[in-house]
Amino acid sequence: MIRSQRGTKPDAAEPVLELNNGNVNNLMLKKIKIALSLTTDEMLDIFQQAGVTVSKGELGAILRKEGHRNYKPCLDKYARNFLKGLTIEYRGNK
Repeated sequence: MIRSQRGTKPDAAEPVLELNNGNVNNLMLKKIKIALSLTTDEMLDIFQQAGVTVSKGELGAILRKEGHRNYKPCLDKYARNFLKGLTIEYRGNK
């Protein structure tokens, strides 16, 4: 998705992603944020369209690197509702 939206880096090697059990949803949110060039406020709006209230600090904790002291794993509920809100945002369906 990132490559189709933003292109590839000219001298970048093929990335190797190592996923631990807890951070698949976190990684997905980070990648979507990068691919669509979303700001934090836009992501909060997308969550609100899905009917979920997420604070700015909580979203920041979800987007942090695993191992950081403020890191918070993204639960399936947040990932599912973010995708739902993204669908509403881009398709206009409710």
